[in-house]
Amino acid sequence: MDTLNVSHQREYMAQMARQREALLAASARAGKAPAKKSREDVLSTFKKQAKRAEKGRMQAIRSSETQIQSTFVPPAYAACVLPVADLKKMGVDELRLETHHRGRYVLLRAVAGPSRMTPLVGVVEDEEGRVVRVQIYQQGDENEVWKVGGVVVVKEPYFKESGDGDTGIRVDHMGDVMALPANHPLVPEKWRKGVDAVLVREWVDRAAEAIKGERYWEALDQCKSALLASPPPTPEEATEIKLKLAAAYLKVGYFEAAESAIDSVDPTPESLKLQAEAFYNLARYDECIASLGKLPEQDSTLLEKAKTRLVEQETGAYDFRSIFTELSTLNPPTVDRATYIGPVDIRVSPGKGRGLFTTRAVEAGELLMCEKAFAYSFFDQSAPAEMHKTKLSMVFNTEEGSIIFGTLGTLITEAVQKVARNPSLHDFVSSLYHGSYKAPTRIISHNCFGCPPTSLMAHVTPGPPKRAYSSGLWPLCATLNHSCLPTARRSFIGDLQVVRATRDLPADTELVWAYNEVSEDPAQTRSALANWGFVCSCSLCTEAMRTPEKVRKRRALLGTDLRACVMVKNPDDIDVPKAERLVAAVEATYKAKPVEAPRESMCGLQLMITRVHKNRGEAAKVVGAALKVLRLLGFEVKGAKVPRGKEEFEVVKWGYMAHGVVETWVQLWVAYATVAPELCADAERCARICYKICVGEDETFDDSYGRKARKAMEDDAAAAPGVSTA
Repeated sequence: MDTLNVSHQREYMAQMARQREALLAASARAGKAPAKKSREDVLSTFKKQAKRAEKGRMQAIRSSETQIQSTFVPPAYAACVLPVADLKKMGVDELRLETHHRGRYVLLRAVAGPSRMTPLVGVVEDEEGRVVRVQIYQQGDENEVWKVGGVVVVKEPYFKESGDGDTGIRVDHMGDVMALPANHPLVPEKWRKGVDAVLVREWVDRAAEAIKGERYWEALDQCKSALLASPPPTPEEATEIKLKLAAAYLKVGYFEAAESAIDSVDPTPESLKLQAEAFYNLARYDECIASLGKLPEQDSTLLEKAKTRLVEQETGAYDFRSIFTELSTLNPPTVDRATYIGPVDIRVSPGKGRGLFTTRAVEAGELLMCEKAFAYSFFDQSAPAEMHKTKLSMVFNTEEGSIIFGTLGTLITEAVQKVARNPSLHDFVSSLYHGSYKAPTRIISHNCFGCPPTSLMAHVTPGPPKRAYSSGLWPLCATLNHSCLPTARRSFIGDLQVVRATRDLPADTELVWAYNEVSEDPAQTRSALANWGFVCSCSLCTEAMRTPEKVRKRRALLGTDLRACVMVKNPDDIDVPKAERLVAAVEATYKAKPVEAPRESMCGLQLMITRVHKNRGEAAKVVGAALKVLRLLGFEVKGAKVPRGKEEFEVVKWGYMAHGVVETWVQLWVAYATVAPELCADAERCARICYKICVGEDETFDDSYGRKARKAMEDDAAAAPGVSTA
């Protein structure tokens, strides 16, 4: 959602076509043996490729150019679900092109690499010394699976031809490759190098030294070897090993494994502290607090953090201002906060699969949930190329025909790793929409969100919003179905996604929002939603579909005239009567009322007319023009006109939350100070609600609008002595 799909740009379409041709040509060779290459040739080719990749990285840094990687997603295939014991061993000489060797595994030792290209690339050998290139995708830290001399098992290896014409094993699922401890029973004698003579104590000491040196993958390897040593560890040694395993697992993000490692250990201050840290990182804050409560001397820092997170998790009470303070010092902007799930739950949505529904009546602006990103990939557009921590990528999906530009490639890796390291999260993510096949890349690409660093920054920055290349996966938020006329709105504060109701909603209302930028062009809307496999049938799309092409063209011409009328160098030169006539003429081309089909495209132009009246000191006309903006957006407001009637002020129906809606209410607030002071509080309240919906919170409202509005009221009062201010 809101990601940059460049599938229809000619240059990328050509790349996609070439890749499809290459896949077709490769499939014709399926099942055939690859051309034989000597060990020297394979190693020489790899070294040249690694050297080119490194040279390209260095050139990009020196030239301050942003490096863009291309990733071609292979046809979806299932991961191996069988243990190694149920698979049959094979050698490199048995590998066949374009084949998933189901029911088999290959035992390999690393001899060169790795090189970080798009995947992790290196050269391995089997027991007979036959070498082959291997590409491991979705792998973050190479130390997890790779060290020269280290032994790995690849389950059900996928052997294929790559884009450069070379051949090798491709691994797309993290669980299909496993690094083995040096003394693992599967490691053949010729590769063991006397490790069987190493005693438990030496393995434990090596693990301690590795932890001290922050070499956590090495520490895990030593601990696993200690558990496999002969003679086996004593109960005391086993406890020590498990504590070291837990400590190392915590450092590399295997929080469930850390908890499991110490589950059978008798409670000690060290084990309870490790257990509490695991619970904290798994967002099980109540259990974290319980573990810390058993300590003779509590960790006050972790305890206070856990208590704060628990309040956030249970009540949705966040200190948003402190979050912004933290974000100013963070890159990437990921904050330590809990996920809050408010009055919503997941239910079956007829004809749509699953959806998110309200469990009780909610008011406009109410917090429905605040979800911490499951995975988040940030691209800092303001930083020089050499400072970029995340690479931009072009992800080509040949099966779906989609080409996504941005940080999706990195996001897929982040999400896949998190699931692999904490398996209990698998079902939560795999239950998301995935089309016809549960491939992780497909699940993530369908359900991720493009996002700015903060919606506040995007809201207050002048000019059209910049394209945000950052992206994240928020699984609960991803359950909302699409409608161009939303009942909820998302906003971003770092890696928090804040969801608020856009209007008053009764209980059991389905929450929906727009997956992409809303358009009145039905063809554009269909194209934007094609990857999700549905056609939107909201009232806005229905109005667009039934609008004759002749009327659409007339509307476009009138819109062009209106823009030319109001978008002049000096706004005070706008011919307001002409602009108002053009607004009326454009409106006349619609059959549906704005409450059914909001005119977002007209909102900004009508708002410019409002600003002209403000600059001219015409407060009553500001009110009329601003109320027209709201009407165009589908708002129904009673008792807001001037001169006042007998009606009490009431927002009967909240409208579309377009970019200018907050400013519109602020314009009303300032104008009312002159012509209807009794309505100032109502206008300010509505401005705050809209701000909260658009930005996620209202603690920064005064910084963005409030102080300026009050200053404008003071200036207006000074220019017209005797007029009350509010």
